[in-house]
Amino acid sequence: MIEVLLKGVGVGVAVAAPVGPIGLLCIKRTLADGKASGMASGLGASVDMPTYRSNGARNIYVANMMLWGPGFFTSSAFMMALVAEQVLKTMFATEIPIASPQLETT
Repeated sequence: MIEVLLKGVGVGVAVAAPVGPIGLLCIKRTLADGKASGMASGLGASVDMPTYRSNGARNIYVANMMLWGPGFFTSSAFMMALVAEQVLKTMFATEIPIASPQLETT
């Protein structure tokens, strides 16, 4: 029973994982050179991901500065965007309350 559950979780994670160019590289190296090479590629990719993210954030910031000017981040449009983001986060991040069964105490 536990074995089937673990296999199901493994298949679910494998199907749900986004396969981009770095993921394909890890898969290719694992199949071609073995587990150690695939693991090294995966660890290298996980170390390098913050670099990609920071570069992307910096590029978005520069593009906004070029399009809207330096006053955009202090303008009311930017503040409205922050408020809208917070509203959406609270709307979709709230948990659905589940009623717990009440035990009778006598």
